Amino acid sequence: MKKHLIAAAVAGAFAVPAMAQVTVSGLIDAGFYGTSSTVAAGTKSSTNIIGTNERATSTINFASTEDLGGGLKAGFRLEANFANSIGSRGSSAGGVTASTSLTTSAPSSGFVLAQSFVELSGGFGAIKIGRVNSPTLAAAGARSPFGTNTKGGGYGSTSGAGPTRNTAIDYSTPSISGVSARIHHSPKFQSFAGARDSTATTTAAQEAITEVGLFYSAGPLSLAVANHDQSRVEEQLTISGSYNLGPARVWVGYHTRENSAAAPSTSLTHASIFSSATEQTGAKSKGYNVGVSIPLGAVSLLANTAKVEVKDRERGDGHAYGVGVDYALSKRTVAYFRHSQVESDESATTKNKATLTGVGISHSF
Repeated sequence: MKKHLIAAAVAGAFAVPAMAQVTVSGLIDAGFYGTSSTVAAGTKSSTNIIGTNERATSTINFASTEDLGGGLKAGFRLEANFANSIGSRGSSAGGVTASTSLTTSAPSSGFVLAQSFVELSGGFGAIKIGRVNSPTLAAAGARSPFGTNTKGGGYGSTSGAGPTRNTAIDYSTPSISGVSARIHHSPKFQSFAGARDSTATTTAAQEAITEVGLFYSAGPLSLAVANHDQSRVEEQLTISGSYNLGPARVWVGYHTRENSAAAPSTSLTHASIFSSATEQTGAKSKGYNVGVSIPLGAVSLLANTAKVEVKDRERGDGHAYGVGVDYALSKRTVAYFRHSQVESDESATTKNKATLTGVGISHSF
């Protein structure tokens, strides 16, 4: 009897508490790309690189959910993006950069934290607090068959949205008959140890940001509308949609954007290959795109054309197109081909031009 009591006491002393189950997932994308560019001064350059992220963003994700009972759940999500082509840490793909010079960039060092939030969800919807993808990113990613990862995909070419925002609280409603809504807010602060927006380069005081998104998805039709408003800095409206015709899916997107800041915005860069003139005080721009995806068994054909127009500026207008082929080797592995070309007006008579052609592999896990 004493032996049983001692054994029970020892077992109790070393009992391991119940641990949460954490799901690990992600994607790795890499390929061989050839790039060329011509800038306004007439300078031409070309190079071949081993790059990454031309089809999808290489990322590793950690997530967990706990059932609290009564339909209530708590959880978290951590995402880190990286450039695997250098065999080390990294954050950006090689290829044509989103800059005026349209040069080729090597991957930079360091994991880039994407989303990082704690979540409470239930019949009321979901509340996320931390670093959260914006409704504008969701709307922009739904406007092209390339999503947000290709220069000719309509996002990198025509949308000025800051994709992931620090110090944010995000509420999403439950879906009712295919309709859902989101409210996203990041309060004003005087200073911060790190830039609030994933595209920011400053830690100076930043005005409050509020975004509202409305989404619909049912049957063959998907629609999204998102409005971004940063007090005394910028305002942007993004509209996107797609429709499945059966043999093909058609994608469309449109946005208007106004920069009213006293200086070029650092918290929402233009995220495009077009001239930095679009960031001048009072600049107004609009962008639109049309895309198509055609599934043919294991093969998918993709195409998109996009244009940006900047009002009352001699430069800044631009055009981009992209074509691609995806070949599904399995449910988790895709071989792909990409070709894109972008042009932007440096002045009334000169243009910047860049092209990218490449092949690669994306593998998810």
